[in-house]
Amino acid sequence: MTAFDLKEALEASDSHSVPHGSSSQAAAPGSSSTDRRAVSTTQREQILQRDNHECQNCKRSSGSNDIDLEVHHIVPKAMNGTDHSSNLVTLCHQCHKAAHGWSG
Repeated sequence: MTAFDLKEALEASDSHSVPHGSSSQAAAPGSSSTDRRAVSTTQREQILQRDNHECQNCKRSSGSNDIDLEVHHIVPKAMNGTDHSSNLVTLCHQCHKAAHGWSG
């Protein structure tokens, strides 16, 4: 996926974003494992490796001490997105928040 394709995909997913704090947010640690949005640890590592441990939006890498990489569903699961690798992308925490329109 090129940076241009990613930008278009992220912009398209913005119109389908789930607000922070909604009922489909990730479950808290130790809570139910029925979270519809979480990907497995194995799949998360596969996506991070595929994306060279680099945010696919701003290109910061996990080599930076201040970066926290996350796996983002381009089409949210709440909007019938899947856990297929083509629907997952590595984003840093800042870009992930921006993709969802979260502040703070």
